[in-house]
Amino acid sequence: MEFLSGQKGQPSSQEQQPSLRRRVAIIGAGYCGLCALRHFLSDPKYEATAFELSHQVGGVWNYPERCEERTNEQMTSPFYTRMYRNMRTNLPKDLMALEGFSFLGGESSYIDASTVLQYLQSYADHFKLHPHIKFDHRVNVVTPILSEHVPASAVGPRWLVEYEDFKRNLTVTEIFDVVFVCNG
Repeated sequence: MEFLSGQKGQPSSQEQQPSLRRRVAIIGAGYCGLCALRHFLSDPKYEATAFELSHQVGGVWNYPERCEERTNEQMTSPFYTRMYRNMRTNLPKDLMALEGFSFLGGESSYIDASTVLQYLQSYADHFKLHPHIKFDHRVNVVTPILSEHVPASAVGPRWLVEYEDFKRNLTVTEIFDVVFVCNG
């Protein structure tokens, strides 16, 4: 296990000199996660990172081709999905649009999953969110840091976030001030 917060027993420079920016972990890069990431990044008081299990944004709106041929897949499989092929929204697209970013005209009011996925991909591109998303990462454990480790200036607890980086085959633990769980 790798700790990005310094060597065991030695606080990192981040812990020695607390940043004025609060670190935010966002679990999931679907609808809610992308919206949260955009708004935290627009505020200079925050440094935000999203963790996404798959290799692209969209969360539950991702429908891997040929997934119906493969049943009982693990969540880490590229064929895993909670979606079904002909899924349509149960809300009009005008209600689903995120602030400052409308759906393109021409589609019917109740749109299919691929249109929603394209919208979320365009949203992430438009607001330049990709550099702040750790793709192929799974958050395993989020643990509050008890009061003796929390600086007096903190508003609430800080959090240890343990995650797996599948590309590097590594488990990492980092400290965050805020955690949003946006996993659908």
